[in-house]
Amino acid sequence: MRGRFLSVLVPGILTLGLVIGLPMVGLAARSSPEAIAPPSEGLLSQAQENPPWGFIDRGGKVVIEAQFEDAYSFSQGLAPIKFRGRYGYIDRNGKMSIQPQYEEAYAFSEGLARIKFNGRYGFIQRNGRLRIPAKYEDATGFVDGLAGVKEGGRWGYIRDNSRYVIDPQFEEAREFAEGLAAVKINGKWGFIDKRGEVVIPARFDAVQPFSDGVAAIQMTQKWGLIDRNGRTAVAVNYDRLSSMAEGLSAAQRDGKWGFINKSGRAMIPFQYEDALPFSEGLAAVKQGDRYGYINKNNQRVITPRYDRAFHFIDGLAPVKQNDRFGFINSRGQFVIPARFQEAYYFAEGLARIQP
Repeated sequence: MRGRFLSVLVPGILTLGLVIGLPMVGLAARSSPEAIAPPSEGLLSQAQENPPWGFIDRGGKVVIEAQFEDAYSFSQGLAPIKFRGRYGYIDRNGKMSIQPQYEEAYAFSEGLARIKFNGRYGFIQRNGRLRIPAKYEDATGFVDGLAGVKEGGRWGYIRDNSRYVIDPQFEEAREFAEGLAAVKINGKWGFIDKRGEVVIPARFDAVQPFSDGVAAIQMTQKWGLIDRNGRTAVAVNYDRLSSMAEGLSAAQRDGKWGFINKSGRAMIPFQYEDALPFSEGLAAVKQGDRYGYINKNNQRVITPRYDRAFHFIDGLAPVKQNDRFGFINSRGQFVIPARFQEAYYFAEGLARIQP
């Protein structure tokens, strides 16, 4: 399975780790263990070879035994899993709700899930019935009633009745965010609106989706921010740049990370070896060889002591310590001890883990 879209698996942290047009780089590759890369490709999957996946509750109790070859987070009550070489869906009790039959299966969004069957992509409903035939060469998930699909080598957008709203014409296309979608035209990236009109000309080497009214873009190996009119909001002079989150963007310059606002003002000095975007008022930063957390005033809230650290979601963050993953609260206390080979964010009260 491939991983590209963050929005449906990490609600509230849209696009923090997604870079369109380039392989994930720097912070963009590290910002989320749920950055939709499957376990075999994801950020936390550097442990033992192919151990099974299961699920725990917020108390750390294993509620769905580790038995699956692959697993995604829950969305709209169902989670994609891989069993005996095929993907299906389980409910929160671990019962097989949709039998394993697909080559790929993704999270539900707006009542539909993207699946791959016989080498083509389509969409199913939560009852397992096929809503849109598996006939596309590729597809995105549904966002705001539209999904990108690839047909005849070109990308367009359909509604949930499979009718085209925007005819196939783009080399590549991504999900909508804040009413705009990134598309590739003649080797460059720009943005279209929901009518398919190019509102920001395709002139960028790589882009991130819009967040908080701005989008990170890359030109000549440097990153900056543009607004919804395509005007420069922050000059293109950063080595790496995250999407805006809680009013700040993590930025790298001259080998150090800090945080800037939408006008490019440095709100937190460039002093860290690594930094992740803010979530729930805290950001993971690396000092020396350990990760801790700071607030927006650059005050240390959790002392650097973790091998890896990730975003807070609903009050908990997965961290790695002594080669094992657990979950901490905003005071840095382990709520769930570090005992797992891998652990991902909680979604709908459950987190997928490898014991």
